[in-house]
Amino acid sequence: MGNRIVIIHGAHYLQSKSKFGKFLIGKFYGFFNVKPSYATKKKWLAKINAREEDVSYLEWSGNIFSEDVSQAVDDLAEEISNGGEVVVISSSIGTHIALQATRKTKKIKKIISLCGVFSYVNSDIEFIDIVSRRDSFQSFFRFLFNPFGRHLQSLKIILPGLRHDGFQKDPIIKRGYFKSKRVSDLVNEFL
Repeated sequence: MGNRIVIIHGAHYLQSKSKFGKFLIGKFYGFFNVKPSYATKKKWLAKINAREEDVSYLEWSGNIFSEDVSQAVDDLAEEISNGGEVVVISSSIGTHIALQATRKTKKIKKIISLCGVFSYVNSDIEFIDIVSRRDSFQSFFRFLFNPFGRHLQSLKIILPGLRHDGFQKDPIIKRGYFKSKRVSDLVNEFL
């Protein structure tokens, strides 16, 4: 393979100490029928075809505040500044972090995005966009990040029946062109 791989998770589950805040957060996630959770580096290593020393996992706060996301972009650009090209596997807002980092470094060769939430960035990197029409959470936030519908040049793979949190569980795809494969099988095909 030869390329380094960086894995970027999405935002952590929102929390609140107040009862009203907990109520609102519960309604928000209930509306989208989702509870964000992301696979750890150890789980990813077991699923992808790469040597452990070729894989890093961007540790970032997971908070959706702009300063936390900006810090993650800076951390990613710094982490990959030394060495060869990098392939990024990203989930949810982790895709936004990866795309924003392409403004700061030319080391990102390819992004494999799982249920990615991102704003448009004019970039010439290879972009694999793995989504599901059932993922209303991702659709809603893509609209918020990109209300004018500008799209990246990408290979878009639409999987049937997966919700936002379903991508991380790596289920067997039950129908369609990729029937009997797992999400991780698709990631491996594009590494």
